Amino acid sequence: MKKKILSFIAILVCVLSMGLCLSGCFENVVPCAWVKLDMEGYVYYRSNMYASGGNHIELYESQEEFNSTFPQTLIEIVFYPRILGAYDTEDEGRVTTVDVSRPNQVSMTVIINKLPENSLYSPEKKVYLNGELLVSNPEYDYSSDAIVSWMFDNVPFVRGNPNGQFNEFINKLEYK
Repeated sequence: MKKKILSFIAILVCVLSMGLCLSGCFENVVPCAWVKLDMEGYVYYRSNMYASGGNHIELYESQEEFNSTFPQTLIEIVFYPRILGAYDTEDEGRVTTVDVSRPNQVSMTVIINKLPENSLYSPEKKVYLNGELLVSNPEYDYSSDAIVSWMFDNVPFVRGNPNGQFNEFINKLEYK
């Protein structure tokens, strides 16, 4: 009887010890993608988590324009459902971190200012991700005399933290 109890206690201790050791392997990590607007000019990355807080990425002609009293953005980008903040990388500089925990539900809105002062705008230019043309959702596209706006659904960002480790892959957005 004592041998059975001691055996049971030994097995229980082993199982609990293994469970504690293995629990660190199942750490909850939010899958995310590092995203950079790869354009000439001054790019500003905001840290507001949700779209209701405003733009996530803004492009200005220069840092002086950004610091002016009434700065004029050339490009504004918002991600849905959220970002996890701006991040400083060693090689690429500042980027934003987009939550891709639901990869088929990541959306992005890109707004281009069409004002005459914005020489960046052209009706022939499109939005590219990692060199590939993105196709927008025509139901949510908008154009006026002042702006053009495109919404992209199911954006195919490459995850930058498989197994919770930063793999140094930066998704590059371009308007060209």
